[in-house]
Amino acid sequence: DPAMFMVGTGPFKMVSYAPERELVFEANKDYWEPDRPKVDNLIIRYIPEQQAQLAALQAGEVDIMFPVPETALVLENDANVTLAEVVSANVVRLNVNSGHPPLDNVDVRRAISMAIDRQELVDAALLGKGAPSSHIPEAYAWSIAPQDQAYGTRDVAAAKQLLADAGFPDGFELELMHLANYGTYLDRMIEVFAAQLNEIGITTTIVPLELASWLDRLLTADFDITDNEFSFQADPFQYLRIRRERQGPAPTVIDDLEAAALAAGPDELVAILTELSKTQADLVYPDIPLMARVAFTAYGNNVVGVNQDFTNSYRFLIDVGKNG
Repeated sequence: DPAMFMVGTGPFKMVSYAPERELVFEANKDYWEPDRPKVDNLIIRYIPEQQAQLAALQAGEVDIMFPVPETALVLENDANVTLAEVVSANVVRLNVNSGHPPLDNVDVRRAISMAIDRQELVDAALLGKGAPSSHIPEAYAWSIAPQDQAYGTRDVAAAKQLLADAGFPDGFELELMHLANYGTYLDRMIEVFAAQLNEIGITTTIVPLELASWLDRLLTADFDITDNEFSFQADPFQYLRIRRERQGPAPTVIDDLEAAALAAGPDELVAILTELSKTQADLVYPDIPLMARVAFTAYGNNVVGVNQDFTNSYRFLIDVGKNG
């Protein structure tokens, strides 16, 4: 039963699993890399509440936790805990449904993009623990900074002019579908984004939805704009791939660049992805990237070998050990 038992290879072997409580591993003595993993046992404890996780870490009941920004700020001054952070490859973005008027007008989409102050979103939503991001996050060498992309810099006057040129000098109303109870940073972000839109004359109604309802409307394109987040993608094309069920038809130039990317060899791919990223920014299709979250790892001072990278992968655990 793959819901209960793991199938595959790796540095650890599953010992037991108690749903919603803990997952127990032991070291795989036949693992192909010598002297890895560094510990004989690994226990994953499921603790839903961050405050309970924090208490367990500070009491020495757990060795490692992955805090949200609010918890990380608490731990910054804890002498018994080490806090590591890295700007991750998780990009918070806005899905824009170009199949819903007036979002089918490219100048309307451009105005919305120019209304956004990404640094304000980072400061308010992520408590400063993140970075403005374009489609491909800054952790990749071929990322393009938002300010170097079309319509990636806030300009309220220019945004208002674009709306007027599109036939909306007095603005209009939009519904913001919000993924509720996913992360407090998204709750804060959607409020700040709504205020930024209001500055260019777009009034909004925020509709919070739980995951199942949100996903149903997302996958049937039953929304105007919604917050979303893309986690680490090993293939950077996945940050740019069109999820066609979520918005109106793709412009021909984007269809052509997608086809070229899928057919490209290694020597051609970076140039094509760069052009695809620039084109998506220019047409503000299919979405608007906003910011990349910082990923935190907090651990007791007797823990060594923590080296979490931007992927948010837990592979680094094979090098983690303990003193004493």
